Amino acid sequence: MRRERRKLTMYLSGALASLAFLLPSCENGEGPAADTWDRGAMLEHLTDDFIVPAFENYKSQTADLVAAATWFEDFTDQQSLDRLREELEDAYLAWQWVSFLEIGPGEAKALRFRSNTFPTDTTNLKSDITSFAAGSGPNFQLPSTFDRQGYPALDFLVEGKDLDYFISNPDAAAYVSNLAISLHTLAVDVDAAWENERIGFIANNGSAASASTNKLANDYVFHYEKEFRAGKVGIPAGVFSSVPLPEKVESLYGGYSRKLFLEALKAHRAFFFGKSYDGLSEGPGFAAYLDHLNVRGVDGLLSEEMQEVFTESENLALELNENFEVQISDDHIKALELYDAVQRGVVILKVDMMQALNIKVDYIDADGD
Repeated sequence: MRRERRKLTMYLSGALASLAFLLPSCENGEGPAADTWDRGAMLEHLTDDFIVPAFENYKSQTADLVAAATWFEDFTDQQSLDRLREELEDAYLAWQWVSFLEIGPGEAKALRFRSNTFPTDTTNLKSDITSFAAGSGPNFQLPSTFDRQGYPALDFLVEGKDLDYFISNPDAAAYVSNLAISLHTLAVDVDAAWENERIGFIANNGSAASASTNKLANDYVFHYEKEFRAGKVGIPAGVFSSVPLPEKVESLYGGYSRKLFLEALKAHRAFFFGKSYDGLSEGPGFAAYLDHLNVRGVDGLLSEEMQEVFTESENLALELNENFEVQISDDHIKALELYDAVQRGVVILKVDMMQALNIKVDYIDADGD
């Protein structure tokens, strides 16, 4: 019965979302406010105060990961393994702040696919270790290798194996360094590209489909829907399958999937509200843009309704086991409740916000939601 009610709720949300596309937006019975928003100022703020510093921090965290991996390869003791696990978790958390910035340099280098396609292909990963030891490792730029590199691959090796495994398999320790170096190289390349492309990105402040605001909004909404909502919660909770799939959670071996979810939520919320990456200042973001247009939801400003979604999602996530695999295996209904809360945000962002900002969704939705 709970599942049927949830499906009915999703059906009604989808129907209302479709209807919203057919109706003109209104504010207290009046037409929409004129769009005099300074997109260039918003792009400059988001680029200089969030995107660039977020990538700079991420680059630094991956450098620390490489250092820890190298130390572990050289010494292969419990102390170096513990340090490596700490640095892996720190880098994985830093990744949550740049994972939705799959635009420009990140998109060109398939940053998200290469960094966090999960679950990892453990069978081919083991074969890669053997071939790497023989001097012919995989080409990480090939799409066929996306699911056996990045954080999920490191999670399997660093968190999923004990010290005895690495002592018996020194090639695996060397391969951990190779995986970490690949992540860091990607971070360095994307960070440098942003420094070079920031002026052009900010200057492209029009309203065409190829303009920066349109692309940034699409990438943000895409990530929220597909990676944050579906990848972190919906797929493992069984929303898109006949049964729950707990083995498909993020950080399957490390067991800190809830922490990654909460960090990603924090990053999404900060970006939406125009918070700087360091949290010390605030500027124009999507929320302020909507407020400028006086875009309203059912009970108030649309930005306030999105804040409620973030708050409810955070509160529900905090009630779950820190390991989503355990939570979904024991009681997946609570994970479905979290999914439903996040799903409310999809309607707000993908339908209401995009329509109000006159931005067309540029990706194909094929999962029936």
